[in-house]
This record gives sequence, structure tokens and C-alpha cells, in this order.
Amino acid sequence: MKRRKTRLINVGNVNIGGNSEITIQSMCNTKTKDADATIKQIKELEKAGCDIVRVSVEDMDDVFALKEIKQNINIPLAAGLGGGSSDAAAVIKGMNKLFEIEMSEKEKIEIAAKIGMDVPFFIIGGTTHVTGKGEKINRIDPLPKNFTLF
Repeated sequence: MKRRKTRLINVGNVNIGGNSEITIQSMCNTKTKDADATIKQIKELEKAGCDIVRVSVEDMDDVFALKEIKQNINIPLAAGLGGGSSDAAAVIKGMNKLFEIEMSEKEKIEIAAKIGMDVPFFIIGGTTHVTGKGEKINRIDPLPKNFTLF
């Protein structure tokens, strides 16, 4: 496989891009404000080989939980609203339905890619393998509840 040349960046102590090894990233599906559940899930991800973890921040309770979470995990933590891109995809899908445009999934993805790199994912959703700048999306079978990365 030929790797595309990219710029090296650091997320905490994890290098991404350049000639770095491939990193494993995941996102928690717990409510971030439930720090104990979020920490537990992140520790499970750490054991599975995850290098970077993301959480969503939807309100101030989530913000206040971040300090406790960060103090109890060993991998970099990324946090954000997690809503803008999904909202954009929802608008594309909603307009398609509302105005009976009947766009194909491919057409919706092309429009989504012009809005933002992760918007196409929210057109598809589910378990996917995403490449390119976010516009090349392939559905994959969901991982089993308990899985091991080597």
C-alpha cells in the first residue's frame, strides 16, 4: 500500500501523519458527564490498543467532567460538540426527503464532502472505513462487543 505524504502533527504524545505508524482512534458512546462510565470505557479502549479517544461535549456538565476523565486515562483525549457535521448531513437528508429530490447516496456524499471532511460519514453512519479526505466511505461489519486488536 502506498502512503500519501502528509504533515506530522502531535496529539498529546501520539504522532499522526508523516512517517508515523497508523494510530487507532475511537469515540466513547457514554454520556461524558458520567465520568465513571466514560473512564471505564476509555480504559477498555486503552487495553484494546486505542491511541486517541474522543468524547462529545454537549453541555457544561460534560465540560466539568473532562478534568476528572483526563486525570484518570493514559491516552490523549479529544472533545468537541460532535454536532455540526451531523447537523449538516441531517439537513442534506432532510431537504432531499422534504423536496422529494431523490438524490442518490453518492450525490448526497458529494455535497456533504464540499461542506466538511467528516460530513459524508454522517450521511452513511454506522460502522465504516473512511479514507481520502473523508469522502471515500465503505461500510464494514460492526466489531463484536468484545474484540482484541493486535
